[in-house]
Amino acid sequence: MARESTKLRRSREMGKRNLKLLEFLTKKKIAIILTIFLIVIVGCLAIINLLTKSGTQEYTSTYTGITLNVPNLSIFKEECCMFSVNFENIRSVSSLRQEIEEELENYEKITCNGKTYYYNREQDFTINEYYIGRGFIFNWFSIVYDMGNYCYEK
Repeated sequence: MARESTKLRRSREMGKRNLKLLEFLTKKKIAIILTIFLIVIVGCLAIINLLTKSGTQEYTSTYTGITLNVPNLSIFKEECCMFSVNFENIRSVSSLRQEIEEELENYEKITCNGKTYYYNREQDFTINEYYIGRGFIFNWFSIVYDMGNYCYEK
């Protein structure tokens, strides 16, 4: 009988140890889950901040050497036909439109043949038009320009 009570005591002690271990592991799991959750939240906030950050970055044409200010996070895609530059950007179409229009306010607005152009006197080039399109992940925009004052030459 004494032997059974010793076994019973050991069994109870092992049960208490297992229960304490289980409680410890549960607390550790909760702490890990909360830490991961916090990291994900901070990461999401950082991405949102990055995606909504306005401003411009410079792009210099390899063909003509002119420097264009394009919306932040723009990825150069190609320069076609010497006077057309294409970019991709993860920001929304409305953000891209607003950024480009704000940048064009720094140019001299000129009108000829019933159309408005934007002349950069400092670098002597004219932005003829720009296009913005919606993509699956990345939206895109193109800027078409010409060297010199487009209206003066025509």
